[in-house]
Amino acid sequence: MIARAGMAIWPPSTRDRVTSAYLRAVAAICGLRSAMARSVEGASRRVAMSAGVAQARPARR
Repeated sequence: MIARAGMAIWPPSTRDRVTSAYLRAVAAICGLRSAMARSVEGASRRVAMSAGVAQARPARR
């Protein structure tokens, strides 16, 4: 809402430039988030596997 009100003040060319830059930034952030989520998911899975292996080893004795 605030962004829309601010955009109404600027001329259309500036508004388009700002909007495209904003959308690009949002897309980049979303891409980074999904990539980080994927890497975190893989890392946590790896940690869980190693922890599971570590827990399973002493239990066998």
